[in-house]
Amino acid sequence: MRLLLLLFISQLFGPAMAQSVLHYAETSGFDHQTRTVSLAFMQDIGAELGFSVVDDPDGSAFNSLANLAAFDVIVFSNTSGNALLVPSQRANFEAYVAAGDRCSGSTPRAIPTATPPPTGPIPAPGTSMRN
Repeated sequence: MRLLLLLFISQLFGPAMAQSVLHYAETSGFDHQTRTVSLAFMQDIGAELGFSVVDDPDGSAFNSLANLAAFDVIVFSNTSGNALLVPSQRANFEAYVAAGDRCSGSTPRAIPTATPPPTGPIPAPGTSMRN
């Protein structure tokens, strides 16, 4: 499993390895008790591959596009519930993706809401989205 995740991360980051990853793990519903495990796992892989991982359990990193621009990739990790990002945070995230930046998601929910972003279809859980 670890090898598969390492391969996935290297594909997600592309030829230039990311330097900074945002680990977004907010929940407004059922907490699957996996967010801390996911963070530790990402930090372990980051240490192995040479990138830093910043945890965001409440969505505050989405408050400005400048905050998001500091990250090479955003990982939606085990988020759950409805409407996790307020409209301004979602707009910042959509601008981040529209600018060509990368995001990924893992189950149980890989997207912030059920409404497709204007930039294209919602990715299936566990897939990556690139421009």
